[in-house]
Amino acid sequence: MTIKALEKDSAGRFNSVKALITNLNRFLEHRPMLGIAPSPWTKFSKLIKRHQVESTLLLLTAASLIVGTIVSATMYLKAAIESDRANSELASNQIIE
Repeated sequence: MTIKALEKDSAGRFNSVKALITNLNRFLEHRPMLGIAPSPWTKFSKLIKRHQVESTLLLLTAASLIVGTIVSATMYLKAAIESDRANSELASNQIIE
C-alpha cells in the first residue's frame, strides 16, 4: 500500500485521499485492499483472522476426525492380528487332536 501511495506515475497512485483511507480501513479490518492484488496466502490468513471461531471449530473437527480414523485403523489392525493368531491356534489344535 505504501508503494502504491508513493508511486511516481500518477496513474499508479490512489485516486484520492478517500481511496487511501478506505484501503487503510480495509487493512485494519483484515479485508482485501482495493486495487492491490493480494497473494492467496494473504487472502487465506485474512479470512482466518475474520472468522476465528469458525476456523477454530473447523480445525478441531478435522483434527478429531483424523485422530478417530487413526485410532479406528489401529484397533482394526490389532483385532485382525488377534483373529489370525486365534485361527492359527485353532488350526494347530485341530491338527494335534
